[in-house]
Amino acid sequence: MKILITGTTGFLGSHLVAALTSPSDPLSRERVIFALNRRPPHRNHAQIHPFTWEHTPRGELILPEALRENPASEVLPDVIIHTAAMSSFPGCEENPEAAHRANVAVTEQLVAFAAAHAVSLIFLSTDLIFDGNRPPPVGGFRVSDRPMPRSVYARTKSLAEAKVQQLGPRGLILRTSLLYGNALSDHGGPLQWVKNAIEQRAPIPAFTDEWRTPLAVEELVAVILCCLERKTLGGSILHCAGTERVSRYDFLQAVLETLGADLELLSPTSRTTVGGPPRPADVSLAADEMSALLGRPPLPIRAALKRSLGGSSENSTDCAPVTS
Repeated sequence: MKILITGTTGFLGSHLVAALTSPSDPLSRERVIFALNRRPPHRNHAQIHPFTWEHTPRGELILPEALRENPASEVLPDVIIHTAAMSSFPGCEENPEAAHRANVAVTEQLVAFAAAHAVSLIFLSTDLIFDGNRPPPVGGFRVSDRPMPRSVYARTKSLAEAKVQQLGPRGLILRTSLLYGNALSDHGGPLQWVKNAIEQRAPIPAFTDEWRTPLAVEELVAVILCCLERKTLGGSILHCAGTERVSRYDFLQAVLETLGADLELLSPTSRTTVGGPPRPADVSLAADEMSALLGRPPLPIRAALKRSLGGSSENSTDCAPVTS
């Protein structure tokens, strides 16, 4: 299987590359991995073949020529995993045009490419496409619930979802919640700012009134590997989230305890204290279908943090057996 991954230098992308090329996975020998990034990778990876987005004079990103015009069979992927995005909440608000170019226009190009060459596309979306400022359904938002994006970032991801849905059975949307885990790239990962604050003995602001269902990055990687193995989930949306609905404060407390840091650094605050559009109060997701796909629920937050940051807990990445 030939797999093209966007954003391989980012948090999720680097974990995906590591899992797909792992010597412990017997299927890794059957995979050819292509990386598509804004810039050449900082370091060479012997098992991936790099592509770099080209830039127009106006700063727009376009597919590299090797993919754009009659790609040769050896570089034509069977599936694209689109992890790259402009995901900074305030950054998108400050520069909505750049957010649209990165999150919508790029996705539109990948969708057009996939449609022209009968390629499947897995698109990473977000829980933030839901309003979250009114009580969510009991147990969290489900796939059948109507998205109501409020921020620039959420609106661009919702527009991108609509593009992917045009692929029908060749398109799969994975809506993820707050991802966490150890970083494998120079990106640093979502917890890097917390580690920096701990080192500097700086206060760590933690919202007590924002609720999410955080998911360990290893669990999301396991979901993607199952989707690649099954080849039957196209044309659908899957919610990928943990089973615990927690506040930002509670989540960060678990992080600090796992790292053995001083809990006095935590500074409880409200999401209403930050500028820009109102941050959603509760975008917790119901992810029963994800657990069914894996054949198990995801690890609880503290156990997953111990695995990621402490390296002492294990979890299976096998898919659930297929039943007739």
